[in-house]
Amino acid sequence: MTIERLVDEHQRAKVASPATALEWQFIQAEGIQSAVATLSFERQRPGEHYVLAVSLAPAGHFWGPARHDPEEDPPPDTGVGPPREIPGLGLRARREFFGMGPGGSGHGLTFTTQDGRHDVRIAVSELLPENVTGPEVDLEAFARRIAARYDAQSPGSDPP
Repeated sequence: MTIERLVDEHQRAKVASPATALEWQFIQAEGIQSAVATLSFERQRPGEHYVLAVSLAPAGHFWGPARHDPEEDPPPDTGVGPPREIPGLGLRARREFFGMGPGGSGHGLTFTTQDGRHDVRIAVSELLPENVTGPEVDLEAFARRIAARYDAQSPGSDPP
């Protein structure tokens, strides 16, 4: 399976609403394949950015028994904010928050494919000036489309 097949032109067109001109590139490094989209805008300060990354790695890379440390687990759901676990997406799925601060954030979700062979992480990192509105991305809906596409293209499945 390749990231180019999972995040093809059709999937890229449906990622953000309203239709946003994201510039995509595909990267492969250390066994991880990524589709990385950036939003073009006139920067007012260094460090301003909008990046959406979809990464495909061997199962257990983004989480798994070898990498699991209970000390790093987030606190249990409190009912405030979105739930961390996402039922019905692959073998397991969770929302993640990498950081939040004035004007920016890093968040996403990670899931293991239904066949247990790959982890997929979709992450957004943004620090935008007040006059720039980032795209509205429904990460869960996007992840479900990627999971369905993966399942349809896995060995033994007919291509979509």
